[in-house]
Amino acid sequence: MSAKQLQYINWLNSPHWSTNIILGTEGKRYKFSANWNNRIESWIIDITLDNQIIIQGIKLVLGFDLLAYSHIDIKPDCLLIVGSEIENLDKITFKNMINGEAKLFHITSEAGD
Repeated sequence: MSAKQLQYINWLNSPHWSTNIILGTEGKRYKFSANWNNRIESWIIDITLDNQIIIQGIKLVLGFDLLAYSHIDIKPDCLLIVGSEIENLDKITFKNMINGEAKLFHITSEAGD
């Protein structure tokens, strides 16, 4: 059974932002873009590596691995899951991602496992 590492990915206080984050055990730096969509009231994310699309236009949902949508060989070897310690949180909103009630977590097996 492999040990897991859990890392919180800081969510920026803006409706549109991009940053570089290291994902997976290989330590590659991925470009992560998040946009709030007022029409559908949801966060939409894109992840690329060296201008290659890993995921694009994916809606954030609670408790689902966002990388499950990708079948490309260069996707990181990890899970990206939005979770919350608030029991009755049923939907991701602009406010609860900004204030930390809902959080994006990067979960990966520890190196050597």
